[in-house]
Amino acid sequence: MKRYALCNVKPIILFVMALSATNPQAAGQSASRSVTLTVADRPAQMLEGFGCSMVDPSELRVPDASWSEMFDRVFGDLHMNVLRLWADADHNRTATQMKAEFYRRYVDSGVIAAAQKRGVTILLLAPARGERRPTEPMSEYARKLADFIQGVQAERGIRINVTGIANEPGFTLHQLAEAVRVLRQQLDERHLKDVQIIAPESASADDTASRGIAGIKADPVAWAALRGIATHSYNMAATSEFAEISTASGKQYWMTEASDNGNEREDDVDRAASISARFLNGLNHGVTHWVYFRDFSLIPTGVRMAHARRCSEKSRPQRVREWFVRGISQPPRGKLRKTQLTIYSIGAYVKTVVGIRGLSRNRLSPGVARGQFPSGRVQSWA
Repeated sequence: MKRYALCNVKPIILFVMALSATNPQAAGQSASRSVTLTVADRPAQMLEGFGCSMVDPSELRVPDASWSEMFDRVFGDLHMNVLRLWADADHNRTATQMKAEFYRRYVDSGVIAAAQKRGVTILLLAPARGERRPTEPMSEYARKLADFIQGVQAERGIRINVTGIANEPGFTLHQLAEAVRVLRQQLDERHLKDVQIIAPESASADDTASRGIAGIKADPVAWAALRGIATHSYNMAATSEFAEISTASGKQYWMTEASDNGNEREDDVDRAASISARFLNGLNHGVTHWVYFRDFSLIPTGVRMAHARRCSEKSRPQRVREWFVRGISQPPRGKLRKTQLTIYSIGAYVKTVVGIRGLSRNRLSPGVARGQFPSGRVQSWA
């Protein structure tokens, strides 16, 4: 069954109503607004991946009793299928050291198992080495990454499905293309042909990312080895330029980090609207895999434990989930707190963008975040 994103006007009306709850003037104007949508029969793209990144869970100091519920809310309720995992791949780190740290963070802690239990099927590796230009030969660096990927699979049964070259790399164009080309060779030699490569994962979808992609494309072997282009969404989000590259080449487009700067706060409707806008912008510009930067954010020391205690209270996550479902299924009534308004707005927005089908009591149907999107566009917004 096809799931179209823009086939129902009602969610847009819900979104406008939710925003109007705090603006009487806007409420009076919303009745006169009209929306015209044109939807073609053939989907324009497939959102194949939706997920988030986890850096070092040991830093969070979350009470043990809260972990299960937090995984339920983030990975289960949002039906995520991608988890981005980090490995320090700097020049002074060996593959053995990388594996030891990776096991501590993600394997022995139970993070990977917990995420996979809730539907994650794609493990994305984020090699981290800062933005400095590499001094070691790319053949040596690629061999280390391949050894690491092979090692975690052989030793712990952890299969890395997709890997970047480096997170926000400071590579030259030649180094970037060589790293992609040689890593593909190294993976193939280890019988890891199913491990896909994406790049360049620049900090924004800007000229730096565009030049990086062009540098890889200039090397036909490297370009053929690349499964998808990849950028982040900070100062610059996805643009039509990157959508055209993805479409013309048949490459996937991965948004491997999307967020605003700083830690989240309760009742922050501006941040919620910003993240929703980034998600919608990605879908409008050919993104096939969208990854939020942090699943469980590190809270500043002064409020960390108070926040952790709130997360351990069963009532608040339950209310948030109910607000989210109500935002998707029915218009808000009465006076709303800002937190409720935020959840209602995002709920209605997600239904508009993703095309959710089949709501049941306090639970979204499978396939919430993955579906086909129509090739139509908004013709007018009066």
